[in-house]
Amino acid sequence: MVAMGAEYYLYERLFFNERYVFIAAIFDDVAHQTMPYVRPDGAYYEHLKQRGLTPKNATVTLNPWFNLENGERAKATGTHVYGVHHPDHASYDGGGACPMRGGDYADYPKTSGGAGWPTNYEEVTPLCDAVVLDIKLTANLDGGSWNNPTKYLPNAGTGRLAREYQIKPVGEYGRFSDVYHTQSGIINPQQRIIGPSETITYKTVQEPVIYTSIEN
Repeated sequence: MVAMGAEYYLYERLFFNERYVFIAAIFDDVAHQTMPYVRPDGAYYEHLKQRGLTPKNATVTLNPWFNLENGERAKATGTHVYGVHHPDHASYDGGGACPMRGGDYADYPKTSGGAGWPTNYEEVTPLCDAVVLDIKLTANLDGGSWNNPTKYLPNAGTGRLAREYQIKPVGEYGRFSDVYHTQSGIINPQQRIIGPSETITYKTVQEPVIYTSIEN
């Protein structure tokens, strides 16, 4: 089995005029090449053609594939809710829907995103909460295995499979606004109306995670 290519970066940037530390992950489906993409339009694409270089990946993949254990493969599927561990974004005017541009600190879908993020290159619906990265700095919180697909589900402790999320305001999720799309008549097939509340049903209910001390 060919493993996924992955690179991780720790970097600092301004966010609301304050310095924040971010972690960025870059993945590559090495064997099947479902992730690379070059938009067949614009100065960069025209420059490649002038040099006689034809991009192999001019068709976008809406849901990229990831290699899993035991040789299995699966599509990455995000949620239309931003931050599944926070059920009531509406209570503090925090938006709450997965944004097409910028962060979620504004009323969705009016997220102009003053600072640039990777999602500004509008080709697919952002895959919010599709990938979970295990970051252990000093200790494993509960000593459990990440091979468990039900680990750290956000409905832990609620006693219910379904969890309701409050979103502010009602808006269009996944609507393309980039000129390349609007002039070409390209519509995101995942576009839909979202809010004011959304429900996600999980496969199981786990107990809340408690801290387990790890002795040296």
